Amino acid sequence: MMVFQLHKNPVLRRELQKRAISIFGAISTVIWLLVMLLVLASVYFATKESTENFGTTELASLGRAGKELFEWILFFMLLFVLFIVPGVTSSTITGERERQTLIPLQLTLLSPAEIIVGKLTAALAFLALLMVTTAPLLSVSFLLGGVGILDVLVGLLMVLFTGLVLGSFGMLCSSFFKSTVAATVATYAISLAFFVGLWFMFALFAIFFLGDDGDIPVQFLAFNPLTGVADALPADADPYNSSSPFGAMQGLIYELQEGYYSSGPNSSPSGERSWVWQLYVFMGAGWLALNTWVSTKAISVPAERER
Repeated sequence: MMVFQLHKNPVLRRELQKRAISIFGAISTVIWLLVMLLVLASVYFATKESTENFGTTELASLGRAGKELFEWILFFMLLFVLFIVPGVTSSTITGERERQTLIPLQLTLLSPAEIIVGKLTAALAFLALLMVTTAPLLSVSFLLGGVGILDVLVGLLMVLFTGLVLGSFGMLCSSFFKSTVAATVATYAISLAFFVGLWFMFALFAIFFLGDDGDIPVQFLAFNPLTGVADALPADADPYNSSSPFGAMQGLIYELQEGYYSSGPNSSPSGERSWVWQLYVFMGAGWLALNTWVSTKAISVPAERER
């Protein structure tokens, strides 16, 4: 019910108005577009040159360029989410504390859940705005071929979902820490662990399991957003020779799915799905619900930390 009444949430309305006139939002949008334009130009010309060198037909060249262009833009979107979302969400509650406006906000008719959901939705709306501004660039990859409209929608929804999960971590840190600096540092630490921590864990598992000719469960990769998004995208026919940023991750998923030692790194993938991206969405939804609930409890009245 609360979701359907977001347009009546005064916290959301105020946050959107602040972001609309914020210089940070304008600068972030310009940087976002410049980076995406640079990625588009670089990937297009690099792919076109490589296909010409290998004598690929013009139609195949366009299809490959379109697919790799889309996946590189999506990859940089994920990296941008890693750097932008923690900074946007980690100051939502601590900023109210530092301005001494949190207690008056708690004493209004708004429930703690409405305060948290309003601020988190405003941060997600800013991310959605950045993705909308990228739509003309994504249309280039769609027109070149290699990807369908469903692939584009799935990729964008996965990026948006990742931003929402990271935003919930930022909201959690902002609810517990009293200073914006501490909340921002904690949020970026969690975000880096979310994106990079899996690979350290994977190395440890590889030492203890692969060294004994054992197999790491492929579902282990669902803890990482990069592999989660890679599994949701259409697979390359030959992921090992792809220049896509997700090609190596798709190849790793196939190796673990088939059994690295039984099929080898150069085997072709089977038709069975690994369920990595579904598990990633399921676990992310769990983190989102838990973080939102804990953040709501942290700012509930009476809150001794505010007195």
